[in-house]
Amino acid sequence: MNRSSEAVDRPAAGGSRPLQEGEVGSLPAEAAPAGAGAVDRAGPVGYRGGPTGGPRIAPRVDALVGPDALADVLREADFVVLALPLTAATANLVDEARLALMKRGAWLVNVARAQLVDEVALRRALREGRLGGAVLDTFLDEPLPPTSPWWTTPNVIVTPHTSWSSGRVLGRSIELFCENLRRYASGQPLRNVVDPAAGY
Repeated sequence: MNRSSEAVDRPAAGGSRPLQEGEVGSLPAEAAPAGAGAVDRAGPVGYRGGPTGGPRIAPRVDALVGPDALADVLREADFVVLALPLTAATANLVDEARLALMKRGAWLVNVARAQLVDEVALRRALREGRLGGAVLDTFLDEPLPPTSPWWTTPNVIVTPHTSWSSGRVLGRSIELFCENLRRYASGQPLRNVVDPAAGY
């Protein structure tokens, strides 16, 4: 969190937990567009979501829309969570025009890639008070130098590119490796295979 933001409680070192194992908390939102899985886990505390793509829909997702409806989602959402890969289609997805569509006081959360967002336009929106704040786990310039304007931008929570981390990461990685080893040995299709054509 930067110096211009209020202090928040942090878990003890090594105490971060994936969303499905913890609590979302009392965020004052009723719309939280995100990946279907994230919205599903947020569902029990009263969130509704409209993910902007993907073939699957979670039980607690009220709406699943395509990229052509992104403008409508941005106008309605209190929290916009970016959890998508960087491809030719998603680069600079959240530009100045799309930031202008977001409702006043909304928050932008980026746990994906810095290149998805126009950083200059986002800082301007924050400094002008059009957005409520931003939670950023990734930046064009990493690690952030002491002279980075992000340290003095109001209402920004800076995290050190660790949104992927939780107490279950190592265990889940080992499980996936072992499962794929069994599949490879038996000639079955592997799980989580990267598609070079798609870019992820």
